[in-house]
Amino acid sequence: MKKRILVIGATGLIGKAVAERLNDDGYNVIIMSRNRGKAREIFPADYEILQADALDPESIRHSFTGVDGVFISLPEATVPAAVPNIVRAAGESKVKQLVYVSGCTVRRENACHPMIHAHLAGEECIENSGIPFTILKLTMVMDMIPRYANNGKPFVIGRQVHGWSWIHSSDIARMTSTAFAGGDALNRRFTLWGNEKCTIAEAVEGYNRALGLSAGRVKPKPYWFAHLLSLVAGEKLKYAISIFRYFEDHPEEGDTEEAYTILGRPRMSLENYYRLAGEVA
Repeated sequence: MKKRILVIGATGLIGKAVAERLNDDGYNVIIMSRNRGKAREIFPADYEILQADALDPESIRHSFTGVDGVFISLPEATVPAAVPNIVRAAGESKVKQLVYVSGCTVRRENACHPMIHAHLAGEECIENSGIPFTILKLTMVMDMIPRYANNGKPFVIGRQVHGWSWIHSSDIARMTSTAFAGGDALNRRFTLWGNEKCTIAEAVEGYNRALGLSAGRVKPKPYWFAHLLSLVAGEKLKYAISIFRYFEDHPEEGDTEEAYTILGRPRMSLENYYRLAGEVA
């Protein structure tokens, strides 16, 4: 019998890739979304879509009926409130596995930043749930590069000197499918890196060259200038500034060997990602 996997966060970059890969690999995929209409625009008719909000425990109770596994990829702002609701509903329905997307630098020593604090709370809630779990601790995701590239007007702030081992959503999706397929991934935390390391600015430069947006160097904006912009743009930009400061102070962490052994190695290279992005553009 096919496993039934509930995907929470399927309209996001990672969640969408995971839902599609699970479907291709023969799982019965159920999409849980606050906006059923938006989800239906993304996923064809053979996907089951349930309208429910993880922040509302009553609305999600029946979404877990008959579900074998749950994949969770949520914005950090919603994690502290949403994950306990998900864990409670999953426990009541006797879900056999939770797979949660977190970050490779998420640990208590770094929890001074709200992004890290939120994901740490999510990890701990899942680990203490008594439900078998798999936590995927990601480095930078290639699919975010276009946002930094900003249509040829790069938006990078501060001295981003650390290299990041960029991983693509297709590799995350394949590893997630493998995690649901067997028992070796249960009750483990995996660090997921890609094969090539470069700074955010270098990643944007490669993307811009591939799409013909710019062949020049990316010059990150100084913090003082970003703070001036935030007087107009508001809290969203202020939060982005805090994240860039965090990236500047905290390089990627972790050991990938266990993930590669159990879930397989990443395949997508930056060069191939740029090429594919250029073909779509």
